[in-house]
Amino acid sequence: LNGSRVVWEHPKGRSAAYNISVMASNTVGAHIIWFTVKVKLSYSAYVHPTPSNSYTRPSLLRLSGKAVKNELDGSIAPIDEEVDIVLRMAVNDLTQVIPLTTNEKGEFSTLYLAGNAGLHEMGAFHPGDTSISTQQSFQVVGMDIAPVKAQVSGLTTEVHTFQLSVTNPSDITMRDMSAYFQYVTGVSVLELKLGNQTLAPKASTYISVSLNASEPIATTTKVSLYAWAGNTPAFQSSLVQLSIRKPKSSLRVGSRRVTFKAVRETQRYLKVTLYNDGNSISTPVSITIPQGFFFTLVAPAHPFTVPPGGSQVVTFMAYPEESNPFGTYTANIKFSDADSYSIVRVDAQVSSSTLVNLTVLVEDEYTYFAPGRLGVANAT
Repeated sequence: LNGSRVVWEHPKGRSAAYNISVMASNTVGAHIIWFTVKVKLSYSAYVHPTPSNSYTRPSLLRLSGKAVKNELDGSIAPIDEEVDIVLRMAVNDLTQVIPLTTNEKGEFSTLYLAGNAGLHEMGAFHPGDTSISTQQSFQVVGMDIAPVKAQVSGLTTEVHTFQLSVTNPSDITMRDMSAYFQYVTGVSVLELKLGNQTLAPKASTYISVSLNASEPIATTTKVSLYAWAGNTPAFQSSLVQLSIRKPKSSLRVGSRRVTFKAVRETQRYLKVTLYNDGNSISTPVSITIPQGFFFTLVAPAHPFTVPPGGSQVVTFMAYPEESNPFGTYTANIKFSDADSYSIVRVDAQVSSSTLVNLTVLVEDEYTYFAPGRLGVANAT
């Protein structure tokens, strides 16, 4: 290969060197040589420092910078055309790549929403530059609260306690921390406790809240956290979904349909078990028996209540009068209170216990052997 010349037209610039092999061969054999070639990027870019090195979140920042030509002798020169660059922003192990285009002077500017707390490290580069380096940095202070939306549900008779975790993802210590619960009519905060008033970088603590409600509530409020990071105030909040309801009873009969045998002029008893599947004691239970139905309440004494999760056996007496015709009588007996009701259908079959004597007289007008006799073998 001595004295030979290899031409590589339009090589693409990049930060890493190319490893190149050249082989010459003929019918006798071949020869390979290896070498590296560094192809410089035709231009590079840099980002300007931000006006401050500390911001609260969220902050909308304007980031700017410039692209410059790379000369062969290692110097740089102003650029006089539009070029593409990428802006890399790294925070908390996450990297965001923002593609941009400069103006005809090589200048770029963009808005950036700093929503994550922590150290933000940034740099501007040629799109083909795979190197990762930090050109400028700034802090965004704030706390991470989890969950971002807490769910609190239950009854007005209960004390509700929930906890939020608080993390300081930034590299600055949070001090003079304080927490507040946004006021809601009818809600009393029994305790609001913050685990620590100072939070070191990357450390965690908690907010514990205990409350109750005097009336049913379905609304969204929030818990807010305030702190100082150096001379910069920090603020964060978590939404709290309140769904607190009044306890209610829920009446249910054990059997929704009953078949009962009743006898005229005779006392017979029907027992129905009434359950309360709710979370509150029932108000006095009302029992409705259709007019004309021959059932009366015997026990328990009326009015009565049923405890939550409990039951009550209700006894009725059936006494059909002599005037009640035989047959089946159907009626719905209703149990109700202020919150709920339940119905049992009663099918009562009325009969009689009276005994009678029945005499059947069969007469044969002919003798057994008379011609043309009418036999009684199949008489009805």
